[in-house]
Amino acid sequence: MKFQRQQQLRRLHRWHGKALANVESEADVLAEAVDGGEVVGKMYTNTILTVEERGDVWSKVSSGSVVGYVKNEMLAFGSDAVARAAAIDMTN
Repeated sequence: MKFQRQQQLRRLHRWHGKALANVESEADVLAEAVDGGEVVGKMYTNTILTVEERGDVWSKVSSGSVVGYVKNEMLAFGSDAVARAAAIDMTN
């Protein structure tokens, strides 16, 4: 039991400050945290993103040279990201 808990904590720690794109195929990354804003990039299904700032509705994320905002409902954070990554074998 203790070993399993340690494994869970290690997996969760790997996802600290990161999120997984939880979208069907793709979604826009916007310059500002407003619906219909200027598109600065795209995120695709299961893209790993760095979370620069997490807000209540929108989060500022980055991936490669793209930095912008996406709605939190399109992202998996923390244990949700771990579970989703495990389901598609991204935990290694």
